[in-house]
Amino acid sequence: MPPEIKLEAVLAAMTDAVVISDKNGILIDFNEPFAHLNRFKTRSECALAIAEYPSTFKAYSKDGSLVPPDQWPIPRALRGESGVNVELNVTRTDTDEHWVALYNYAPIGMEDGSIVGAVLTGRDITDQRKTEEHLRNLSSRLHLALTSAHLGVWEWDVAHNKLSWDDRMFELYGLERQHFTPAVNTWETSIHPEDKKAAVDLLNAALRGEKEFDTQFRVVHKNGRILHLKANGLVLRGPDGNPERMLG
Repeated sequence: MPPEIKLEAVLAAMTDAVVISDKNGILIDFNEPFAHLNRFKTRSECALAIAEYPSTFKAYSKDGSLVPPDQWPIPRALRGESGVNVELNVTRTDTDEHWVALYNYAPIGMEDGSIVGAVLTGRDITDQRKTEEHLRNLSSRLHLALTSAHLGVWEWDVAHNKLSWDDRMFELYGLERQHFTPAVNTWETSIHPEDKKAAVDLLNAALRGEKEFDTQFRVVHKNGRILHLKANGLVLRGPDGNPERMLG
């Protein structure tokens, strides 16, 4: 099979955008995902010289600063540079479309060290970044709600018996982080002796799936006060049905 046919087959099979340029920045081969990444309908609409793209596209770094065309991936590769997971915010000036793309690029060199071209791959990560931003917003709102309500948050890795508390939990139980043994036994020993058995029994029943972990008990704070706490927990199970974590 001729090499050019093999290359075409590889390009056609890849879901990431792929482009190969010669040493003068002329695009000698690229696939359909490259056209779609740049908001062209087909390959035939794509310009064949990298020098033509600045008239239609602008690129910005993650901090919002404009990236000049000579610092775009292909020009950098043609100068002998390589890049991995380079994130750029791209705008088409003719349609005002915006997206976030992640690029990898490298020069194509000969044995004598001369650079004869560049190869670039890219993918659209706009939805991923939007999801991450949405989760950050949710996390901020959750943190604000928990702080406002004076709620403590805990997580228990059941399989490894590793207990994690936030700062509010330490305040509620009157314990210090530096002296905290991160295991469920620490929680058990913090409960008032008269309430311990009922709380532990309910915890085990929740792990077995018999009841929800929704209970109240007393703890003796380090300042001597007896506090009445209400605790809720959700059991997260693995594919085999066994408990893996509890959140509460």
